[in-house]
Amino acid sequence: MSETAPYVLEVVDQNHGGWDIGYLSTNGVGMDYTYKPQIQSDANPYMFEMTLANLGAQALHGIRMNIDVTSNGTNVFSSSSDTTTLPVMDTASYLASQTYAPAVLGQYEMSFYGSSNTIPMSDVKTMTAFVTDTIYGRDNNTPGGTWRVGRNCGGLQLANKFDIYAADDITSVSAHIADYSIPGAFIYGILYEVDTTGGTSSYIPLAQTDDYTIQASDRDNWVTLGFNQPYFAIPGMYMVAVGGYMHPLDTFGISVSGEAEPTMSMIYDDGSGCDLGSQPAPFWYWVSNTPMIRMNLGYEVVSLSLIHIRRC
Repeated sequence: MSETAPYVLEVVDQNHGGWDIGYLSTNGVGMDYTYKPQIQSDANPYMFEMTLANLGAQALHGIRMNIDVTSNGTNVFSSSSDTTTLPVMDTASYLASQTYAPAVLGQYEMSFYGSSNTIPMSDVKTMTAFVTDTIYGRDNNTPGGTWRVGRNCGGLQLANKFDIYAADDITSVSAHIADYSIPGAFIYGILYEVDTTGGTSSYIPLAQTDDYTIQASDRDNWVTLGFNQPYFAIPGMYMVAVGGYMHPLDTFGISVSGEAEPTMSMIYDDGSGCDLGSQPAPFWYWVSNTPMIRMNLGYEVVSLSLIHIRRC
């Protein structure tokens, strides 16, 4: 049996959206956006939070969170939180005193760590985010599972919610097609407004794309579904979904990547027989993994590669 070290500080969780406490000072809900258009980043800069735990045998004094942001190997931003005392085996959440709105498009590496009067640096957790011209996304860009959407039991919809902080056009939806999807299956995108004024969320359809036929080359790849005309979105919460149809053979799925904050990623049971949960269909359920479904703003997206993202 080993003796507990007197001073141990550990990172429990971290985010750059302000989900735990910071969002209370914004008009959104504090989601992490891995891909964020610069117009939205300027209106809602990255907000850094951490949860730290004292796992040692002594109370820790002067605890603070620290955040360093680098781009192309160069430090471009640093901040820290106010200090507190943390009792043994206790946890607390911390918010950095400054937010960060990158001035240029590109990739940003975010390093989170804690410190105290007796511990100069805890373990370090990192997150990667991209500031883009048009792409708005919450996934980590690496498939880690799938949801079947166009199924033999019914045509479902899989969706992600997004905060619009600065008015802009919503032009299209991009989705990563699962590798088992059947060429010839029909897929479509749909845009909703999220209405929370009634105490529970309701989803108001605003626009829908034409049906698209999945090609063999689309499997394990991205497809973009354009609306017939851009939808001008004022600040508020919106949701983009990808839907399919019931078919005995022509089925497809959408990849997921990374954890989703509660109620921020959804799946729609249309009541045709898939029976996703105990609620009477039709019903929206939330899912715990982020669908690889992105909202595209501004003008036409010519590529999902950051090198080619531009406003025409």
